[in-house]
This record gives sequence, C-alpha cells and structure tokens, in this order.
Amino acid sequence: MKEPDSQQRGLAGEYYVAFFLSRLGYDIGITIGRAKVFDMMATCDTGRTINIQVKSTYHGYDWLVAHKFDIGENSIVALVRLGQDPKRQPELYFLPGNRANELITHKYQNHSPRIGRSFVQKEFKDHDFEIIERILRR
Repeated sequence: MKEPDSQQRGLAGEYYVAFFLSRLGYDIGITIGRAKVFDMMATCDTGRTINIQVKSTYHGYDWLVAHKFDIGENSIVALVRLGQDPKRQPELYFLPGNRANELITHKYQNHSPRIGRSFVQKEFKDHDFEIIERILRR
C-alpha cells in the first residue's frame, strides 16, 4: 500500500479529529489553505470556541513540527497517528499548546524538530477528550 503524501496525511488527520468532535456535539469549522495558525475550530452550544492545530503521522513514532504552537488558553494541539492497518483505529491525543511546545525535540540534528510518540503516551491518553470538554464547558 502506498503511503499518503504529507498533504493527504494532514487532511486525513484533520477530518478524523473533526469527525470525533462532531460526534460529541460540537460545531466544527475547518480552515482552508496552508498559511494558517489553526486547522479547525470547535464551538459548543454556549458559543465557546477552541482552536485546534492538527499534526498527523502515518506510521512513524514522531510528529514533525514546523514551528511552536499557540499557547492561548483556548488553543489545543491534536496529534493523530493514522497507522497502516485500515482495520485499526488511528491514535488521537490532545495536548495544550504550551505542553506540546515543551515536548518538541531536535532528536536528529539534520531534520525537522518533532514530538516523540513515547513522550506523549507517558502523559496523555489515546482518544481522551477531557481537555476539550474542560475548555469548552467552563
């Protein structure tokens, strides 16, 4: 099976996050284009909004990062590991922007900075929506 290119991988991750958040009853707005701060916004029935930056990987153990994430109180980073097996559910982790920034490493000097999956799994649970609920239901 051919590995999706970075644009396809990014879109797949964004739509995966949007799918789950819409199942929880949030209105989702996905931003268009490449030069954007956030990939989507989720709004609850009270009008509160959260901004989400999505990073996706296909089967790797790191998420590549081009720049620091927004650390506003309504900003979240969603990390999606799509996986090669179409019968298995992708992994999905939600992190506050400031914590995501702290997890960025320069593991390989000649490559882009990244966030390691093993560090994320030590602190965050797969498909845990508690941080989203906490911010939107304050």
